[in-house]
Amino acid sequence: MTLGEKVKLARIKLKLTQAEVAGERITRNMLSCIERGRATPSIETLEYLAERLELPLPYLLSNGNDLFFFKKKERMPMIRSALEAKNYTVAISHIMKIEGKDDELSYILAQCYFELGVTAVKHGFLQSAVRNLSLARDFCERTIYDTRRFECMIPIYLAIAKNVSSPLLEFEPERFEEFMDETVSYEFYRYFILDFTYPFKHPQLKAHAEAKRLIKERKYSEALTVLSGIEETKSQFEHNSYIMFGVYSDLELCYKQLFDFENAYRYASKRISLMEGFQS
Repeated sequence: MTLGEKVKLARIKLKLTQAEVAGERITRNMLSCIERGRATPSIETLEYLAERLELPLPYLLSNGNDLFFFKKKERMPMIRSALEAKNYTVAISHIMKIEGKDDELSYILAQCYFELGVTAVKHGFLQSAVRNLSLARDFCERTIYDTRRFECMIPIYLAIAKNVSSPLLEFEPERFEEFMDETVSYEFYRYFILDFTYPFKHPQLKAHAEAKRLIKERKYSEALTVLSGIEETKSQFEHNSYIMFGVYSDLELCYKQLFDFENAYRYASKRISLMEGFQS
């Protein structure tokens, strides 16, 4: 494909007239000559056309016709930088400006949508969580890269997003047990399936498991101390609405069992408020 053909194809794809592309830097007649191969533009003109047509300059300068290759090469440093900064929305935006998706980009999109979905679950934005996690699952299917970490955790977080009060109704643990290991958030998985006998290392999970044990033994006052400690120190950890929903539910239960209905009502209100926030 000649330089002129590349310019014309890109212009038509963007549904721009020659005058719109030419702007005030070059004449429409000059652009027409470039497209027909009757004029050789300067490097400054090529830089201008590359910007106007959203094309990588090396693509216009090369003899190659693989626009995807050049667009990916141009965007990858920005994509990697966004990933390092955990700015997944920006990374997705850069990828979407590349025409086409190969295995590497599909894997990155699976990662980005997974991380956005998990964050949405933790902050109670459940509709957004379902959308992002569903996209993550779709891109897992489009790459030959190893996506088992995402594939294991997506059903768990989707179950929470679809039914935060009773997620196990949406989830079949036996189907995923064989894939779980220490590299795929195994602690959260044990917490999710209500295995409070597991020796948790994460302070919040460990404390909540201890509170659950005390509740089971009907030691409600002791459980209250542990649960209140979780609430008081929640700002020290990455916010997780799902964990706090469980903590508020247990605080409400303990106060009811101790006939302290004022505090039971207070935590019922916090639990309900959190639930209402989940629907937004």
